[in-house]
Amino acid sequence: MNKIIVSLFFGLSLAAFGQTINVSPNLSPLSKREAKALELRASTPQDHSQLATYYRDRASKERAESQKHLAEAAYFKLHPSPLASKHPFIYGTEAHCLWVSSRYAKSAAKSEALLKKHEQLTSAFQSAGSSRRLGE
Repeated sequence: MNKIIVSLFFGLSLAAFGQTINVSPNLSPLSKREAKALELRASTPQDHSQLATYYRDRASKERAESQKHLAEAAYFKLHPSPLASKHPFIYGTEAHCLWVSSRYAKSAAKSEALLKKHEQLTSAFQSAGSSRRLGE
């Protein structure tokens, strides 16, 4: 009995503390709050590169959600809810899923625009830095 308790305790402590190790603070993904703050003060190529990575990940997730809701809309088109005729936009209807999908698609488009902006700023900083080094 004691062996079971000890092994259970060891397993739980390993699971709880084993995943808290952060290899590098620069490689951790930005939170939404951190991205907003960095957006206001970005001044280096690393800042813009980090923001580009954030917006690339965000756009990818939003596109995936949009596609998921399109698939759900196709399902609900084949299997309509009995409530769909009275309440066409409630959860679990084709119209609702199409609306949610379009919202995710619009959000993904905005994220992709911000991604392009920060990629351009990163490359502008890098080309300006390399031309300065060549001129010295």
